[in-house]
Amino acid sequence: MDMRARRSVLLLAAGLVAAGPGLAQDNPDIVAAGKKVYFSRCLACHEPPSTVGLTDDEIAQNEAMLPGGEAVPTRGPTLTHLIGRTAGTLPGYNFSEAMKASGVVWTAEALRVFLLKPSVAMPGNKMPFNGVKRAGEMDALIPYLLDAAK
Repeated sequence: MDMRARRSVLLLAAGLVAAGPGLAQDNPDIVAAGKKVYFSRCLACHEPPSTVGLTDDEIAQNEAMLPGGEAVPTRGPTLTHLIGRTAGTLPGYNFSEAMKASGVVWTAEALRVFLLKPSVAMPGNKMPFNGVKRAGEMDALIPYLLDAAK
């Protein structure tokens, strides 16, 4: 997708997200744009929420990030079934005390607040990420997560 088309999709995403819940995550162009954001910003620490809907090339991209093609060891918890889950409760992952004590339930709005600047939204969490700052990326990423991580 060229820059002009990408900008159009991101602007469309912003408008649909502003229009109300349920619209943006139902738009396949916005979800596809969010998947691209996810693969460029989140994949280094979080495996894809699901391999459903991923192309063989995208699955291979995840596996090819290490020599020999072994799966990428993730530093963060899986995002599968993230929506509606209480922060810090996924069995088998060593969450920070801040995450466990937060009481946050992951919704579109909770993700938007957290992903803007994790260290400010939840001081003491251990996610080493400066936040989603580029215009339109959040408005594409959230619908992708709502679709893929449910």
